[in-house]
Amino acid sequence: MARIIFGPPADDGRRHLRGVVARLLPVVLGVCLVVACSGSKTPKPVATTGTAAPAATTPAAVARPTVRVLTIPTAGAGSGGTAPTRTATPPSAATPQPSATPAPAGPCQADREAVRTLADPDGALVSLNPAATRIGDLARQTPPRLLGDLPGRSRVAPLELQTYAFTANVSGAQLLANGAIQVSLVDPQDAAAKLTIELPDPAGPCAKFTELGALGRMKAARDAFVAAFGQPPEGGVKSLSGSVQVAGTGFFSTGASQQRFGATAVELAPVISFQVAGAPPQPTPTTPAAAGGHTWYTSGAEFTGLYYCDDDPGWKQIPATALRAYASVDAVKNANPVKRLNKSCADSSH
Repeated sequence: MARIIFGPPADDGRRHLRGVVARLLPVVLGVCLVVACSGSKTPKPVATTGTAAPAATTPAAVARPTVRVLTIPTAGAGSGGTAPTRTATPPSAATPQPSATPAPAGPCQADREAVRTLADPDGALVSLNPAATRIGDLARQTPPRLLGDLPGRSRVAPLELQTYAFTANVSGAQLLANGAIQVSLVDPQDAAAKLTIELPDPAGPCAKFTELGALGRMKAARDAFVAAFGQPPEGGVKSLSGSVQVAGTGFFSTGASQQRFGATAVELAPVISFQVAGAPPQPTPTTPAAAGGHTWYTSGAEFTGLYYCDDDPGWKQIPATALRAYASVDAVKNANPVKRLNKSCADSSH
């Protein structure tokens, strides 16, 4: 019977398998070598003797704007509380900033001198109708903590936008270096309550910026004081006594002159009315003569945009309650920087 063979004999099969493995093994090893080498890092080049390796180029650091931290003190900060902080980023140099109104030059900027003489732009907003009060009530007013950081012509509402009137006992006076007369007053009902008032020099450096109507009142009040008590000495205190009635604008002082009298930081500056109790009333002040022969008029209302030479009949349409008079164009512009002249003076001098 014939034998049917389905495959090679066992020995032949083993020899065949070994041959296949022998042929495939180099291929498998080659593939493994390629895969292993592709994952390896490229070795760093070794610098040869005398040749420096090229330095890597690092991008320049971008400068960051300086950030200023403003700490605002609070009432709780002094008693163990933590004062909040506010971070302010400086504005971009490309961003236009609003320009400040030019301030009166020289001594008029010292110790908020423009505010204490009504020569600041907001002086026209001050109510010259006095509110009745007492020294004790005013002396208890607390000045803002950042008062010394305020611009020299900023007013603190509401105290510095109102005039006050009261009766007081006068105790002393001195002449300040800026020409103002400083007077110490005591509350008749409370000897511990003290307050100083200032009677500015109407010929001082700020007078040319003060509205003429207010300047006339300031001059009349100073004249009334000198007529009653005489001119006080400079650098020393003249002791005085008597009862007086005064009216003036509320003012927070940053100076130390009032401390000589033991008074607080609250003053009346300027004084627009001064009268010794029992004496005849202070005469109605006259408007001082304007420099250069012209007076300049405008309205105290903020929405009006014109000012007038005194020979321009347009100013007569301004209500008496809003009428403001100035001795020069500079004074008008100081108080009203955006206003423009309606018509030149007839003599073409302005």
